[in-house]
Amino acid sequence: MKYLSSLILSLALLMLWSCSDMGDPLSCSSGYDCTGKCGGDATLDCAGICDGDAISNGTNCTNISYAATIQPLFITDALCTSCHMHDVSFFDHANILSKVIAGDSTNSTLIKRLKGQGLTQMPMGKDPVGSPIITLIATWIQEGAKAN
Repeated sequence: MKYLSSLILSLALLMLWSCSDMGDPLSCSSGYDCTGKCGGDATLDCAGICDGDAISNGTNCTNISYAATIQPLFITDALCTSCHMHDVSFFDHANILSKVIAGDSTNSTLIKRLKGQGLTQMPMGKDPVGSPIITLIATWIQEGAKAN
């Protein structure tokens, strides 16, 4: 009888322990944030950056970061690296500034090239860049093309 009581108590404790939520990836009941933390509160901003500073004004993002949003588009999303990978400085903020008019995205060479407006459309030999990406880049230019 003593053995049976110990067995029942052990099984009951095992069942309770197996149903607990200790942040284990296999048992997270409160959901994951964008960093992968169980129950965390980090969220994607409107530019798609985890815990980023971009702000949605309903239709567009504002407060776009060059380092967190714009530069990775050129490098990691391979918009430019297939042709410009030989020139690492191409992706430096100072060099990109030579292709934009801060505060005037409409007349910026970068936007004209991405849209194919009077200039060869970039990226060459690839599908055109989608409107959401062009809008992010144009908004960053409109906001002054800051090195943030």
